[in-house]
Amino acid sequence: LDSYIKDIVGPQHNLPPPEDMNKLKRISFPHGSFFFGSDSHQIKIPESDVFDSSASWSAIQRELLDDDSEIINVEEEKKRCASYDFDFPSNAAMPLKRRRLFYGALISGDSEEVIKATSMEQYNIYHTVSLIESNSTHNLSPKKWRFFGSEDASKQLHWLYQLFGPKTKVSMDYYMTSLTSED
Repeated sequence: LDSYIKDIVGPQHNLPPPEDMNKLKRISFPHGSFFFGSDSHQIKIPESDVFDSSASWSAIQRELLDDDSEIINVEEEKKRCASYDFDFPSNAAMPLKRRRLFYGALISGDSEEVIKATSMEQYNIYHTVSLIESNSTHNLSPKKWRFFGSEDASKQLHWLYQLFGPKTKVSMDYYMTSLTSED
């Protein structure tokens, strides 16, 4: 690995050893490197880490959030549109089908409660949720990986993979800056 990666990752920062990063696909730029992990549909989550994120939902939440994406109830969709002061599109020439939506964000020390609330609002809505974790803060201070490099991080990642619904592909990728606070 590049010398800057060896400087950023390692025992002095209590971060995963560089050889763990070698297992991931990598793209490098002058400002840093992106490392690409597997997504939620490419891995088998151990049975001990599997959970049903909808178990704590009320009946009304289950009805509204556990939407079968292949069936579109036109009357229900008209009500949804009207609640936001929108008209439901009525173009007979265009067949009704769900849109493929994508969501991407940086993730760091966000609380589990905030992540759970956000994922509930987005349950099975997105085709793909793409999250990026860095091993440095915005001011370039080193920080520990939350979702990479340890058994606890693997459990956290398995938890995150399941939150957005079984139809949503969740990917966690990683970024390591080559910049220093002096740059």
